[in-house]
Amino acid sequence: ANRITTAAAGTGVKLYASPAAGDVQVVFNGGANAVTVYPQTSGLINQLAANAGYILPVNTAAIHFAVSTTQWVALLSA
Repeated sequence: ANRITTAAAGTGVKLYASPAAGDVQVVFNGGANAVTVYPQTSGLINQLAANAGYILPVNTAAIHFAVSTTQWVALLSA
């Protein structure tokens, strides 16, 4: 699990570099600004393009499930 406590505007985080199918990574943004969550190099999150990230708002968590070595499925909290 990863907890972001300080987040400058325009910053981001990267998921595990070498996931295996079945790996889980939780990211919680407790900082003052939204952050961008990126996959590993050449990786994908949900149906985004390779290397594309998504915005994780303040006080929001996301659970990422690795379904392969290159594909993550992300579930965001409400």
